[in-house]
Amino acid sequence: MTEPEAPDEAPEPADEDSELEAPEPHRASTSEAPLSSDAEVYRRALLVLGVGVLILAALIGIRGRSLAQASQAPAPSVAVEAPPAAPSERPAAEPDVHPPARLDQRVGRCGPLDPKTPDHFAEPRELSLGRAWIPTEGGHDADFGYDVLVHFHGHKPARKIVQPFSDRLVYVGIDLGTLTGDYSKPLSKDDAFQDLLHSLRIALQKHTGKQKAHVRTLTLSGWSAGVGAIPTLLKRFSADIDALVLLDGLHAGWKLDKPTDGTAASVEVRYLTPVIAFAKQAIAGEKRLVITHSEVPTEGYAPTRVTADRLLQALDLKRQPFDPGPDEFGRFSYVQQGGFTLWAHHGSEERGHCAQLVLLHDALEQRVLPWLKTHPHKP
Repeated sequence: MTEPEAPDEAPEPADEDSELEAPEPHRASTSEAPLSSDAEVYRRALLVLGVGVLILAALIGIRGRSLAQASQAPAPSVAVEAPPAAPSERPAAEPDVHPPARLDQRVGRCGPLDPKTPDHFAEPRELSLGRAWIPTEGGHDADFGYDVLVHFHGHKPARKIVQPFSDRLVYVGIDLGTLTGDYSKPLSKDDAFQDLLHSLRIALQKHTGKQKAHVRTLTLSGWSAGVGAIPTLLKRFSADIDALVLLDGLHAGWKLDKPTDGTAASVEVRYLTPVIAFAKQAIAGEKRLVITHSEVPTEGYAPTRVTADRLLQALDLKRQPFDPGPDEFGRFSYVQQGGFTLWAHHGSEERGHCAQLVLLHDALEQRVLPWLKTHPHKP
């Protein structure tokens, strides 16, 4: 595109001391041609005016064609990139967090709503502890390895929750009582967990008719008192466990050497030592760990929210705010680092505590099962 020409130089100003001379009046000369008649002058004026109109029309036409061609000209082949936004103006990366469906619409009085998905589980098989539901057909890899979920406490409602995964997951449900000790004490026995896994393998072999049928991956989950089984099992079998889902049941005691102030500073961290070690592996991407909590208060020991605060302190992790929306039990904060996830939800009464069990579905769907598909396993 041609750059516009510089304007003509302005005339130099006259000398301030000089004066402009007025033009002399026109004087007739005896040698001048005689004046034309009025008719002749009029005809010449019309002729000049007509020529001027034609010239002006021609100029306007040329200008219009130039503008039209310019507007129809193709864009340059090389795009000009806009300058990058300043760091403060760039949109922040969205966290890898799925917006949860309203929890208060997914729970009844105290339990999940009936599932609407097909049930692919065969009839349950008795184990040394609890019972196993195995997919009627398939659900295993080419080597007849199964992904197994062992759930502690509330196994009947939990079975409803895992029904959407009944074509690809073996579900083991175990109920031993309503207190944490009802789960931690029996599983602290030397062979209790090994006997459970042995009886499960026999059940898989009988179901498939294949001796090589086995547990490919092992996920443990617990709700409420059932979480009491987890620290006990981590002390001995952490290497055999691929993933954990702890649903509103991770508690710890208060420090005994000074009065408690009800905050994370008063929690005795040694109760959490096995979970902290597993959490560090999850952060490194070697395991999967999902922890959820409500706001239900407790007496005599730390509630799940305060216990979670102490765990996060030990891991040097910070909560991120989350908009709960109109959900009565909505998520108000979260933590996600590597394979470690924490979801914090409103709810300080029984129904809010029961709603936590429904989050087993979200934990499996979003954080555990996709990872297990590509996770390398030991034979």
